[in-house]
Amino acid sequence: MEKIVNLFNKSVFHDDNSIKVNCPICGIFTVSFDKPDHITGEDYKVWKGQGECVKVPMQCSEGHAWTYCFGYHKGEVFTYMDDIKNLKEQIDFGDPQR
Repeated sequence: MEKIVNLFNKSVFHDDNSIKVNCPICGIFTVSFDKPDHITGEDYKVWKGQGECVKVPMQCSEGHAWTYCFGYHKGEVFTYMDDIKNLKEQIDFGDPQR
């Protein structure tokens, strides 16, 4: 099974404080995203915290897909990855936080 790499581990930092996003599976920088989904909720069912969450579906040119998430809880914003998959082989890498 392929090793899941940290999203920022191989990232390129630019002078303007931006970060180039890479694939969490293969590390490639040629990634794209689909329309973000803004989800509201106060019952811990939206994400592991209590509050709103923005989920951005991502995919790399090698066929890996994941969701980059931003969860809001009591004045703090948390970021995590979810739904990590290899679309070519239909491998589900699960939740990297567990």
